[in-house]
Amino acid sequence: MKRYSVMVVIIILAAIIFIPSQTAFVFEQTRTEQPMMHYVLIDEDIAFQIRYTHSIHQTDVWEYYRITADDAIRFIQMTYDKTAIGMPATADKGQTLTLENGMYTLRFDDTVIDDFTVLIGDIDADLSFYYAGQQYDLKEQLQRGESYRFSIQHLSLYERVKGMML
Repeated sequence: MKRYSVMVVIIILAAIIFIPSQTAFVFEQTRTEQPMMHYVLIDEDIAFQIRYTHSIHQTDVWEYYRITADDAIRFIQMTYDKTAIGMPATADKGQTLTLENGMYTLRFDDTVIDDFTVLIGDIDADLSFYYAGQQYDLKEQLQRGESYRFSIQHLSLYERVKGMML
């Protein structure tokens, strides 16, 4: 009976430690043999934004996203004030581009992705992640010159301890 109790405790502890239990935004380093994982835990809010300073125009670009029911990433829209050099002046199929008060808004009808790559450029330009009223300065928190795969994942306690919370 004592062996049975010990086995049950071991199984319960293993489940607590290794079964994914918390959903998080994950920034996982790419192009390296030992990638570092950084994360932000997700609560009830399903909207998040990324703001960066365009390296040529030196103006802010805002990207707006939502988490889907199956933990994918829905690209809602992006806003910017200058076109050309990477910023669209026209809308493609499934997109709508408007200009109001000097700001372009490019809306996406149904763009859903599992992940995307973020390059933390080694230049002095802003790059921030916004979620649930918090701003995370990615240039301060992540390594400059490195690429990170951004995704939504379910993390175990072990993965959370192994990674770094932003």
